[in-house]
Amino acid sequence: MHAPARDVVHGWLANQLGKARGKCRTGHRHLVRQPLDRPWTRGFSMDIRQLEGQAIPFRAACFSERAAELARARRIEAVTIDYNHPDTLRAAFDACETLFLLAPNALNQTELEVNAVKAAKAAGVRHIVKQSVLGAAEEDYSLARIHRPVEKAIETSGLAWTFLRPNRFMQNVVTFMAQTIRAEDAFYSASDEARISHIDVRDIAAVTVAALTTEVHERQIYTLTGPEALTYDEMAEELSTALGHAIRHISLPPLDLKEPCSQGGCRKPSRIGCSTWSATFVRIAPVRSPTT
Repeated sequence: MHAPARDVVHGWLANQLGKARGKCRTGHRHLVRQPLDRPWTRGFSMDIRQLEGQAIPFRAACFSERAAELARARRIEAVTIDYNHPDTLRAAFDACETLFLLAPNALNQTELEVNAVKAAKAAGVRHIVKQSVLGAAEEDYSLARIHRPVEKAIETSGLAWTFLRPNRFMQNVVTFMAQTIRAEDAFYSASDEARISHIDVRDIAAVTVAALTTEVHERQIYTLTGPEALTYDEMAEELSTALGHAIRHISLPPLDLKEPCSQGGCRKPSRIGCSTWSATFVRIAPVRSPTT
């Protein structure tokens, strides 16, 4: 696993913020969908680089031909898919034994992933590793209500499965907060004093690879967290120390947080909204500090 949370804040986050101031054919077993065609939070490199490092045969499913070409330039077998066209999914899944499933952020994400489950079963996939979200089982907030119906579809499909339920990504601090940290020496949330055990996406990728390549993880649900739960005030203190000047955390009511987000202070997809996502942790974080 990667460095403890406070060391990570001093290291990776500070470095990023400081810069601005399947058998798919004979011999293949695994299909890994490229989560995003842009360098957002998980992106192309995490799961795929770890599979490459273990010399494990796989196929990458990409959302654009450009992304597929970049993969092929690295001698990775790659295909393009469109979740809105299930025929592309079935063709991509053909002869794959295991599948990593995480559809793009979209209003109909649940429908898209259920399409993929049906296509996987039709194509003869044996095992689905589904990236879900912390607290999915309760279905008591927006992200859980997106992911849990997909988990249920997988459970009733007759396929083997593994569910990964990570907490918020450490890299999201840069993705969604770097702009205001650089411009204002401040970042915003609606999380109040909630403690959040941010997880490094490289650790999620390591668990994903293990689940894809070993059968002992079938029919298992893993809650994935970072090693330490910090409030955003504590994170601001750590960033202040690492960057050498004061960084403030400004906690806002959920409705007030919408304005800075809409003006580019963060860029969480509008289907969820920064305020809803951030405020969720006020409810779930106190009872789900890191245990795994």
